[in-house]
Amino acid sequence: MSARRTLSRYPVKGLAVEASQVLVTVAGKGMMGVPGIAARTFGALHGEGISVSTIFQASSENSIGFTLGEEDAPRAVDALRRVFKDEIASGLIDGVTARPGVGVVAAVGEGMAGTPGIAARVFTALGGGGVNVLAIAQGSSERNITFVVDRSQLAEAARRIHTTFQLAKIGGGKSPEHLRTDVVLLGFGHVGRALAALAAHNGHAGVKVVGLLDRSGY
Repeated sequence: MSARRTLSRYPVKGLAVEASQVLVTVAGKGMMGVPGIAARTFGALHGEGISVSTIFQASSENSIGFTLGEEDAPRAVDALRRVFKDEIASGLIDGVTARPGVGVVAAVGEGMAGTPGIAARVFTALGGGGVNVLAIAQGSSERNITFVVDRSQLAEAARRIHTTFQLAKIGGGKSPEHLRTDVVLLGFGHVGRALAALAAHNGHAGVKVVGLLDRSGY
């Protein structure tokens, strides 16, 4: 007897949505190539006991953005303006801004890693619904794509991703391993007949007899 398994995966496992967020941005051309900007930014937040939900940074290094709860936003902005007061005064940093009324959506899944076209499908779906993306983040593990939208478009963004990746059909996007065992019976004696009967009565278990080799010519 031999067997092989076939594996079916859905790349996106689920969807996480967080409302009542504020997008805070520290921006300025003078930030490029200057060490310690990120450390000072998050050090200031740590000093205030503030936790952020998502972090965004442009590859040009001229801005750092993050989202956090609405209740923490005023303290965060005040702390950052104090920390960077000299850079703001000299024009190295344009300022610290806060955009309230946003939400965060994250598409997550083990199967996203190494699968081409996931980001394209996400943003094509959003564009098709007229959803404007304010910021994007993706983990280096490739197992999530997170983006920020205006709160008024949060429900539509979630619906678009949910539909595109058929999360309702696959149980919330879970990446189940639908395993099917294909069995070739080498002989049809007592053992072979017992296995064939077992497979016939347990089709739901994913066992299927696909071949039979027997010296008697059966």
